[in-house]
Formats: sequence, C-alpha cells, structure tokens
Amino acid sequence: MTPKLLGDGDVTLTAELAYNTYTVHFNGNGGTCGDGQMTDQTFTYDVAQNLTANAFDRTGYTFAGWAKSENGNVVYSDKQSVSNLTTTDGGTVVLYAKWTPITYTITYNLNGGSVATSNPTSYNIETPTFTLNNPTKEDCRFTGWTGSNGNTPQTTVKIYKGNDCNALIETATNKLIQGCKNTVIPDGVTTIGKYAFDGCTGLTSIEIPASVTTIGKGAFYGCTGLTSIEIPASVTSIGEYAFQSCYSLSSVEISASVTSIGEYAFSSCIDLTSVTIYAPSLTTYGSFKGTYQSITFTDKNQSILFLGAGNTLYYPESGAKIGAQRAYFDLGTAHARQFVLNFDGEAQGITTTDYTDLTDSAGAWYTLDGVRLDGKPTKKGLYIYGGKKVVVP
Repeated sequence: MTPKLLGDGDVTLTAELAYNTYTVHFNGNGGTCGDGQMTDQTFTYDVAQNLTANAFDRTGYTFAGWAKSENGNVVYSDKQSVSNLTTTDGGTVVLYAKWTPITYTITYNLNGGSVATSNPTSYNIETPTFTLNNPTKEDCRFTGWTGSNGNTPQTTVKIYKGNDCNALIETATNKLIQGCKNTVIPDGVTTIGKYAFDGCTGLTSIEIPASVTTIGKGAFYGCTGLTSIEIPASVTSIGEYAFQSCYSLSSVEISASVTSIGEYAFSSCIDLTSVTIYAPSLTTYGSFKGTYQSITFTDKNQSILFLGAGNTLYYPESGAKIGAQRAYFDLGTAHARQFVLNFDGEAQGITTTDYTDLTDSAGAWYTLDGVRLDGKPTKKGLYIYGGKKVVVP
C-alpha cells in the first residue's frame, strides 16, 4: 500500500483532548437533610474544587467529615478542596458522612451523702441505658433526685440509650420527667410528667408512643415551635395546661380513648386551626368552653347546653349550630358524642369574645370563659381586656 502524503514540507498536528469528568455522590450514612439528599457534584479531572458544604444532620451527633466507605475513616473535611478522586470518565465517587456522638455532662450534688458505686459523669446517644445509683448518708433517708428531672424527688431515675437531650425516666413508674428538643420518647413510657417539656421552644415535633396513657399538667407548656400533635389511642388523660401557649400549634387530633381533658389544656394556642375530637367516653373536659369559630353538631349532644333563640337553653340536636365567639355550658356527663371543631378560612386562632352586651367592660379583665377578674391577672395565659385578646406572659 502506498502511504498517502499530507503535503509537501513539514506538517503540524494538534491533539484535541477532553478531560475526564466524574460525579461525587454524598451519602448521609445515618444523617438526613431537608431535601432528602444532597445534590450530586460534578468534577473535571485535574481541576481542584471545594466539596459541597455538608447539609446532613443527625440527632445526637456532630459531623466529622467524609469517608470513602461506610465504616471508613475520615479522609476529607467539610468543604475541603479536592481533585482527581477517580480516573474513570463518567464515573461516580461516593463519599460517606462520618459522625461523632455529642457528649453530655452529668453533675451531682449528693448533699453530704456518698454512693457505693460511682455514677457516670457523662453520656452520649450511644451510651447503654443506665439507672442512677442512689446515695446514702448516716442518720438520713434518701428521698429522691431533683434537678433536671424537676422539683419532685424521684427515687429511681433511668437514662435510656438513644436519648440525646437529658431525657430522664423514672423507672419505677415509667414516667418521663424531663425532655427537650429532639427527644425520642421510648416505648414503655406510660406517663409524660408535669412540665416535662415546659418552655422547650426548639421542639417542633414529637411522636408519642402507644404506651403513653397520661399527658401530665403543663407537659408541653410554652413549646412555641410545636406545630401539630397526634394523641395516640392509648392516652386516656390530658392534664390542665398541657399544651398552653404552644403558639405555633395548628392542628390537634384527640383519639376516642381520651376520657379527661384538663382546664386550659390548649389555651393561648393562637395558631390553632383544627381540633378533631373522637371521644364517645369523654367525661371530664374544661378546655372548650367557648367557640373560636362556629360549631355544627352531627349528633344530639346532652353533655352541652347553649343559649339559643328566645333566651332558652338547648341541648344540641343533630345539625344544631353554635355561632362563633359564643359561650356554652360543658356539663361533663357521659353523653358526649364525636364532633369536630373546624376553623374555616384563614387561621384565626383564639378570637376575641363579643362583649357588646356587657357594661363597663373596657377597664375589666375577663377569662376566655367570660369570668370577670378582680384585676390584672398574674398567671400566664390569654385573657380579654377592652374587648381584645391580651397575652399575659
């Protein structure tokens, strides 16, 4: 074969090259992020580039860096500049998030007592469940622990594995005494103690396990970040002030097992737009003694009396309607039927009571039930003053 000549004289050829590209995929390795996954990142060979900032989060842990395998060691820090992670054109490199448990400190004041076996001074989310050893003191009787578990002495305090926010449980009664944001309530807890999450503004959601039967007084008082709550079928009692001042709470669903709802359980929940009650056995409830929006009854209800036409008291018959911002009598008998309070349209929360029929109301304070007070209230909550709702902090 005769070779083909490119032409007379010298010839210059230029090689056209395309650099390999590859993709970096980020695996949360137990962590989660708001969008479910971090977006994959594209790299070009021989071109250095910073890794995308970590967007994963994991309860009870801090982010330590990236590894090349699920159980590998950290090889890259957050946002580190990297290059040439693979030579394969079109290949995919998977980086795994690595996590370090957050360590919490436990301090003890034994008030002059001593323990035969020392208690742990720290724990993290991976620490096995342990029960505090109780102290002894000559000529004294140990009455219990107080502190992060509240002001009521508890003789048996257990810290469960998996709790990352100082959640304390009294073993003898299976009562959760103290929790905070991101606490996971373990199965087996039967009572959420009084004021257990009081003032936990960072709490946005909580799952109540099916073992819980009682939600104590003020259990979630002032949890302003809590947006919704579902009461499981196991719960029979909701204490007074249980969810008071949960300003972001927009919906509540109460199961048919509930027999008692305490006074002001949902008072000052100003964003509340829907309350659903399935409670054929509800016998004691003091929270709903005034309407936010109108109520229509689907069944006859002889546990309630309201003032209707002709200034006459009526039991609600099927289809009966109580208008918005009206008061009614809660008799607390066993005749309550299932009904739903729906707040139609925009979220109105708790609205002002109509005092147009009252005299000299401008300078007086009233409860939401229409009870006139002697002066400005000292207890936190929502009140009526001058015909307008006023929150007393």
